[in-house]
Amino acid sequence: MNNRPMSAEHSFRLRLLQAHRDGDPHAFTLLDRACRQQLMKRLRRKFRNSILNADCEDAGQIAMIKLACSATAFASDVALVKWLETCAYRHALNMLRRQRPQSNSPLIDAM
Repeated sequence: MNNRPMSAEHSFRLRLLQAHRDGDPHAFTLLDRACRQQLMKRLRRKFRNSILNADCEDAGQIAMIKLACSATAFASDVALVKWLETCAYRHALNMLRRQRPQSNSPLIDAM
């Protein structure tokens, strides 16, 4: 567990997450807005030119979906945007791996 003081921004995001857990129908939309810009900024910085902005957006959206699905199990002491960034980063890496050309042809002996 981290002993650093929680920022007001992080505290606000966690309150929105708790409101989502409690059934507030608007809380997750507000949480998405509160996290999305910082998440996209971090992803674009990590990937620079190796991934399209649309793919960054897709990866960010997948991370938000994962958060929505696991909101009840999410630990409140975890850095929310960092967790989202890790989910989105892994998804984006998987997208890059799928885009890489794969050689399925057998090796040919030159004898």
